[in-house]
Amino acid sequence: MRYFLFIFIVISFSNCSKEEKSNMNPIDCFGSPGATSDKTACETLIDSNPCDFIDGGTFFLSDASKLYFPHICNENGDLISYVNSAKENKRLFINKITHIMSKTMSNTFMTCPMDSTETIYICSDIESVFVSLESEDKSLELVIRISANSSLLSSTISIAKPQISIYKKSQGSFDFRYDLEGELGGTNDDREHYESIDLNGSIFNDVISMDITKSTDPNIFKYYYSKTLGLIGFLDSDGILWVINN
Repeated sequence: MRYFLFIFIVISFSNCSKEEKSNMNPIDCFGSPGATSDKTACETLIDSNPCDFIDGGTFFLSDASKLYFPHICNENGDLISYVNSAKENKRLFINKITHIMSKTMSNTFMTCPMDSTETIYICSDIESVFVSLESEDKSLELVIRISANSSLLSSTISIAKPQISIYKKSQGSFDFRYDLEGELGGTNDDREHYESIDLNGSIFNDVISMDITKSTDPNIFKYYYSKTLGLIGFLDSDGILWVINN
């Protein structure tokens, strides 16, 4: 009797832990980022030879932007399953979570006093989190990133501009770059927002995506991302829609 009671307690605790983890507030999962590399790393980020660097400051993710990254509460080895309309499964495993301060460069376009052919750059430290999702057969690896990207407010002043991006590492392409701040609209704004959307019969709320109709890349993916679940689906280059099934 004690043996079966022990099994019941263990199973109940495991289920409770899994449910609690899925409902965790991303802000509580962030912790402190790893250390920033040396300032000399700025020179490696650009091809040209700037005459000078301006220290643009340090930028951290706001609590509002952290809410858009629930994957930070996952752990290495966690499974995220996606299913298509034919009920086929694509299983992606989290194989790496990285939380660091990294460098970013911005060109001020101010010419150098001693050489008018060169310009001055701003070098900033930004907080970034990377989560890598890899398929079982290693044919697909997606790196989801949220970062406090710096944006030039003036020739010498930067401001934080949080952005979510998805890098398709298996093909070496960024198919998704979504600035979390700023009104949607405008000729060159490809961002999309859905109050509610039906993906293969499942309804999701508050979803962001990108318009890919203007892209000439035959291998581009269209991603669907929600604040509460993270990457909820993607339309692959074969036109197959995969939707989260966890």
